[in-house]
Amino acid sequence: MKIKFIIIIILFGIIESNAQDIQLNISAGYAIPSFKQTVEGYNDIAVSENQIYGSEASKAFSLGGGYYLNGALQYGFNENIAIGLDLSYLIGQKVEFTQEGAVASVLKTTEQELYGNSIRLIPCLILRGEENVLRPYFKLGYIMSKTTVELHEKTTIQTDVTLREWEYKSSGNSGICFAGGLSYQVMDNTAIFLELNYQSIQYKPTKANLVKATVNGNNSLDSYLTIDKEISYSSKIDLEYNITDPNQPQLLHEIYLPFSSLIIQFGVNIKLL
Repeated sequence: MKIKFIIIIILFGIIESNAQDIQLNISAGYAIPSFKQTVEGYNDIAVSENQIYGSEASKAFSLGGGYYLNGALQYGFNENIAIGLDLSYLIGQKVEFTQEGAVASVLKTTEQELYGNSIRLIPCLILRGEENVLRPYFKLGYIMSKTTVELHEKTTIQTDVTLREWEYKSSGNSGICFAGGLSYQVMDNTAIFLELNYQSIQYKPTKANLVKATVNGNNSLDSYLTIDKEISYSSKIDLEYNITDPNQPQLLHEIYLPFSSLIIQFGVNIKLL
């Protein structure tokens, strides 16, 4: 509902403004993970050679790194002020964790890969410099994100290998972005541009489900109890909730997975009107 309201306001402003120009932007680039944070439960664990002692190392990370694609429509009120609507897609890079333990003096190693892909709708305000061959601009936007996050695990105990895949669910996430760039006019209606875009966003999962599990290549998902294959995240845990009931999801305190990034992108701007 919030997304529809913002889009309606933007479209209404475009219609009422008698916009002087309409421009199309197409760009691609790379997102560098930034504002890395530690999250409880996502860390590296190592055991000593004699498998008696263990050490836990916190790992700061952000899932915001990866390849970035973007398309945008911009509507100018005048030469210096415009509004725009960006549609972008982030192909996230993997963040890796390694956790070691011992089972009856036998080494147990779990390798984890956490990553996410994100579709983002970004209404924004654009301030442009004077029209020239080289033209600076600045953007301020509000991010509305539909994000999928997955965790892949590989656990090895001697010759036995267990593979598990988790999918996280969320009701939607939002954030803000700041961008600045420089465009270069190559033809009357065409320019190329280079842009730095900082996007601040966090992913708040509400659930996590185990969707695939195998042991030595054989399906084992049906052998898991509900408490071992479903997780619910909550800001408040009722003391009367039976945390040991095998037929209920495991209940954990809510977490925020960092998704912030600094995006470097190169693109082309086409003046349609």
